[in-house]
Amino acid sequence: MPSSAGLCLLLLWQPIPVGAACSTPLVFVIEKLFHASTPADVAQHLLTKVQDDCKGGKCPHVPVGTCSDQSVDDIQCPMPVADTSVKLGTDAICDTGCDDWPCRAACQGIDVGICYSADWVLCKAGCLGIPSCVHKCEKTIVDPCKKKLIHQCKDKCEAAFTKCKKQCEKTLTMDIGIEFDRMQRAVTSSSLSSLDVNCSGNQLIADPLLFNASMEFALGDVSVDLKIHTLDAGIRSTNGLTLDKIALVARLPFNGKMNCVFRKEIDVHMGSVEITSLNLDVDLHLEKSLDTIVAVVCVGLPFCKDAIKKAISNTIKNEIEKQVPKQMAQQLTQVLQGLTSKLQCPKIHLPSQELII
Repeated sequence: MPSSAGLCLLLLWQPIPVGAACSTPLVFVIEKLFHASTPADVAQHLLTKVQDDCKGGKCPHVPVGTCSDQSVDDIQCPMPVADTSVKLGTDAICDTGCDDWPCRAACQGIDVGICYSADWVLCKAGCLGIPSCVHKCEKTIVDPCKKKLIHQCKDKCEAAFTKCKKQCEKTLTMDIGIEFDRMQRAVTSSSLSSLDVNCSGNQLIADPLLFNASMEFALGDVSVDLKIHTLDAGIRSTNGLTLDKIALVARLPFNGKMNCVFRKEIDVHMGSVEITSLNLDVDLHLEKSLDTIVAVVCVGLPFCKDAIKKAISNTIKNEIEKQVPKQMAQQLTQVLQGLTSKLQCPKIHLPSQELII
């Protein structure tokens, strides 16, 4: 009998229903091997065998991403999937708190005594008391000095305002990171919906079996664990979030060849899993869970009022809905690729001969 990994991969090219588009001697032999009358019977047998192995703690293990030796039904490979931020207030808060007007107004009353320098004294003395001459000295020497001092003062005000506003905006901006931590029950909750497959070649004579297919499958009880990381005003927080009973429908294209009589060769090329339908929140618990997390995050942040809490919750939810399906599809693709590498030709015993296929 084929190994569990082999069974799971064989399932990918022999599920429900193939019909005449892939009717070859090899298909007939496999049906006899499993005492089945149709490819659908074979598919059901193979799927049940893999699921029973996983339920019994004997799931195949494959590498996923940078993580080795992962059970196909319990993947624990932490992966950052989102890095974003949310404003906790409006620009008006920082504009008001960092208003530079009082500073700039004070510049008009800045001490300008330094402008009445030795040059001013000498110029005034040379005027011999003539008012127009004294006025000209003041306009030429004192006024430019006053303007320079006031301008420098206002520049310092602007710099202080800019620094204050940046610090204020940083305080009123929460950094949010989401980590995809664990995915469970992807195999044991799976069911096959359909398979479109075309094949050619008579492996039992000489040519390998060539196949090109697209499969649709459903997962009905997947669990995903996430970690929500937040940072604001120097306060870091990490909280767990479990999305339970995720339901999805996905499509998988694949092709390859099988030549187990002469070369003992199975070569399967997997495409990428495409999720076509997804429900991340079957039990409608996501909003409540996020409200709990946000309440914890906002402890110690007095300005974290209801509207701000809602903004944080919405930002996290939007990133989850956008990024989690992508990571699920990626990990499912890697699981199938890993199983492909374990596929081996099974031994088939016929009454008159033994064929190693």
